[in-house]
Amino acid sequence: RRMANAIWSHPVYRDAPYLISVPGSSGRGNSTGEQIARLVAAETGKQFIQTVGPARPQRKADPTFDVSGLFSLPSMLSGSCVIIDDVWHTGATCVEVARTAKLAGADAVYGLVAARTMRN
Repeated sequence: RRMANAIWSHPVYRDAPYLISVPGSSGRGNSTGEQIARLVAAETGKQFIQTVGPARPQRKADPTFDVSGLFSLPSMLSGSCVIIDDVWHTGATCVEVARTAKLAGADAVYGLVAARTMRN
C-alpha cells in the first residue's frame, strides 16, 4: 500500500503509464519483487509489464555477476515507466532493467524500491 501511495503522491510516478518488474533470480516470474510490482500495478491501475530474464545467482550470493544484456521486455513502450523492486543490493539489476526499458522505447525511467540493504 505504501508504494502505491508513493506513486500517487509523486507527479513523475503518477504520470507514468507503466510499472515494470525486476526479474527474480529464479527466472520463473514469481519473485517477491515481481509480486509486489503486480500488486502495486493493480492498486494504481497502471499497466504491468513483466521483465523477462533467465535464472541467475542471487545478488547477495554473487554481487559481481554481470546481468548486462540478460533481460527483455515483451512489448514496446511509449512514455515513461516506473521500475518496482523489493530490495536494492548493488543496483545492477535495476540499472539493467532501466537500460532494457529505454531500448524498448521508454522516454524516461524511474525506480521505486521497498528496501535497501545496508553495506559494511
